Amino acid sequence: MKIVVVEDEIAAYNNIERLVRKAKIESLSIIAWLKSIEEAEKWFMLNGEPDLLLLDIQLSDGLVFELFANLEVNCPIVFTTAFDQYAIKAFDYNALSYLLKPISQIQFDDMIKKVFQNSSNYKIDSSLRRIIKQLDTYNSKNILRERFLLKKGEKYFVVKTSHICYIYIDHSVILETLEGERFILGSTLDELVNQLDPLKFFRCNRQVIVHVDAVITVIPYFKNSLLLKLNTNTDFEIVVPKDKVRAFKLWMDR
Repeated sequence: MKIVVVEDEIAAYNNIERLVRKAKIESLSIIAWLKSIEEAEKWFMLNGEPDLLLLDIQLSDGLVFELFANLEVNCPIVFTTAFDQYAIKAFDYNALSYLLKPISQIQFDDMIKKVFQNSSNYKIDSSLRRIIKQLDTYNSKNILRERFLLKKGEKYFVVKTSHICYIYIDHSVILETLEGERFILGSTLDELVNQLDPLKFFRCNRQVIVHVDAVITVIPYFKNSLLLKLNTNTDFEIVVPKDKVRAFKLWMDR
């Protein structure tokens, strides 16, 4: 079985290499180690599909889901990540499995067995279904998110929602903290609005969600809209359109 690994962390790749080497099935081999979306796109342009694609989700140049924008993949896909928040998106790409790091040898061997068993018509395994069910339960109970576990470089950081300045779209969804740190998120703004405390966060427009403590000045703007100034410099104007002005004022004035 020929395996392609898309992973930007050396330690994580070394672990996968070890799992492959120690797997009970001997016919496994890693034919390519790709460290970015760009590198993966170039590889697939020049090579055929492998028997198995192992994908980390958060890479140095974005989320691995971007790889599928211009690429049709028909081989089994397994996501290997430290984040369970991407399970629903993994479902969209018909993942065979969704392995949370650190991956044990038993988990890896079980996944390989599933690949062999479902190579012609692979299905989503029960672990992914369980994660999706948990996420659905989470949202249905309106449990508000208190923190994010976010990756930057080869490290993971815990960001409390109280430390968020604003969240915005700039190719990816970006979270900026009150301290000016920026992180890429794997959720859409629509999903985040349902996870964040509505007393603390307001969606100004289609591109921006702000934290109440980040807003320092509100200025009347064109066509009865409002221009917001935050306690940090932004790369663009944050405008509350006319149809949201009343709701915004009620949200702020409490």
